[in-house]
Amino acid sequence: MTTKKIVAILIGIVLIAFGIGFLALNSKGYEISKNKDIGSINLDEKSTEAIDSIDKIYITAPIAKVNIIPEDRDNVHVHYHGHIPNNIKTDLVTKKVKNTLEIRTENKNHIKIGFSNFNNLEIFLDVYVPNNYSKNMDIESDLGDINISDFNLDQLEIDADLGNIKVKNIDAKEIDIDADLGNVNIENINAEKIEIDCNSGNIIAKSIKGDTKAKADLGNIELSYEDFNYNLDAVSNLGSITITLPKDANFNLNAKSNLGTVKSDFPVTTTESSNTKLKGTVGDGGKDIILAVDLGSIKIKSK
Repeated sequence: MTTKKIVAILIGIVLIAFGIGFLALNSKGYEISKNKDIGSINLDEKSTEAIDSIDKIYITAPIAKVNIIPEDRDNVHVHYHGHIPNNIKTDLVTKKVKNTLEIRTENKNHIKIGFSNFNNLEIFLDVYVPNNYSKNMDIESDLGDINISDFNLDQLEIDADLGNIKVKNIDAKEIDIDADLGNVNIENINAEKIEIDCNSGNIIAKSIKGDTKAKADLGNIELSYEDFNYNLDAVSNLGSITITLPKDANFNLNAKSNLGTVKSDFPVTTTESSNTKLKGTVGDGGKDIILAVDLGSIKIKSK
């Protein structure tokens, strides 16, 4: 495939990524308009639910910055607050459905948001969870950031249409993160299985432990490990991949960039080698690192 064709395809990916983001919001009842000011009102709703026999906490917020906060408590407390455009009709709903605690903010009308206050939405959904809760969490947001830290869980699932995701100090069996338009930042994560999918935005992961799959359609991927004995599969269509590993790491490497360079600080016993491809073994081999980029560079760093 020629360079011109690759660039044309990737430009198409950029346009599609942004289009999908705004179409997704439109399909869920949002409209981004040119009006300068549509006014705002104060929002302040609270709810408290028992956590007994709950195996899953499901949180969904069409429009809010979601914060999951651990506390020394024996119930779940929810605070839905901030300043919202006065054309939004919204309610906080919490209820138990079998072994699931559902926490929802529900919009009751078509939402029209002006460009002038699009980046200044001050709507918060703060969920205070017992710090010894160790089951499952599923968090969704259509428009707004998601932050969670300091939990030991079975499974953590996060899905954000338009907003950044930040995850810190989490132990879990499985972590699954999906972001349509926004950055993903994770730090000090220990899981058997980590999956991150970002349509448009960067993926930055520091001090991670566990088998990892990371994919960015439009954005860079940066992964850093304090120790390494895991399988890693990372793909970026338009963006660079940088992997930082301890200097004594052993692994099998298969890295390729269609339009960009591949460089490694580690000495590689190669089976294939060029400016755009590097395949072989580092040290005694072991786990597999598979890296692929359409347009961008690949770097494997030693620390």
